[in-house]
Amino acid sequence: MFTGSQWEGSHAPVWPFTLDYVPSVDYCQHGPCPKKQYPGMWEIPVQRWYGLDGHSCAMPDGCSATGDAEETLEYLKSNFRRYYNSNRAPFGIFVHARWFSTEHTLDGLDRFLDYLLTLDDVYIVTPSQVVEWMKKPTPLSGINGFEPWSCQGGANDVWLEAKK
Repeated sequence: MFTGSQWEGSHAPVWPFTLDYVPSVDYCQHGPCPKKQYPGMWEIPVQRWYGLDGHSCAMPDGCSATGDAEETLEYLKSNFRRYYNSNRAPFGIFVHARWFSTEHTLDGLDRFLDYLLTLDDVYIVTPSQVVEWMKKPTPLSGINGFEPWSCQGGANDVWLEAKK
């Protein structure tokens, strides 16, 4: 589901949610949208991004092109700050493969990941790990023991079991 304000700063980012209830247009802005409940089904919404020129887009590769790795880094950081400095909803980076066809975007993303690694309260996780944390919120003081985020927990068990 695609969501988010058309204008930067109008609304806080949307947290993932279940379809226990039919979502309002605030959560599903472009159809087809669910018209009935799907209890227990989780939705991680695709949220608008905002280019350095202020225009919104559906995905990072849809905003105006950046000229170099430094602009790409600033673009990623400015969108991340919307989440980090407001309600701290998970910040998903969902891109089409074409975004990597320009070398400076990959370089900018690499620098952005290096930046995130400097933050003690930010974790790089998969969408399924986000849902597992939402099912069992764990404070930072106990996050090192959170099984779904460990190398032995979560989806890795399924893969290891299937490999045997």
